[in-house]
Amino acid sequence: MTDQIDSGSTRPLSPADRKVYEQEYKRGAALFEKALKEFENTDNMYKKAAFKEVMDRAMEVINGAAQGLKDPSVLEQTHKISNDYTVFQTRETPITEKQLRDDLKEAQRSVYE
Repeated sequence: MTDQIDSGSTRPLSPADRKVYEQEYKRGAALFEKALKEFENTDNMYKKAAFKEVMDRAMEVINGAAQGLKDPSVLEQTHKISNDYTVFQTRETPITEKQLRDDLKEAQRSVYE
């Protein structure tokens, strides 16, 4: 016997809920972008650590909002951002930064539509 609680995942989002998740996603993405820019513009290791923490938290917000939106294209693009961020953390190069920025912009566009 298994007890399952309906998470409501099949229930469509109300327009108000969708708007809240979209705003949260946009704010998280904007914060991530700003922190990434500042991260790249400083050589101070303490500032870099602080900006990395901001990016980590912004990524959590982005992921949470994407889960709430339940939009497969937004979820897929968010997954790309997460993967790009992981790669960027291990290899900070202009190429990995560009890929991360490009995927972040694409995700923002998909939410704006």
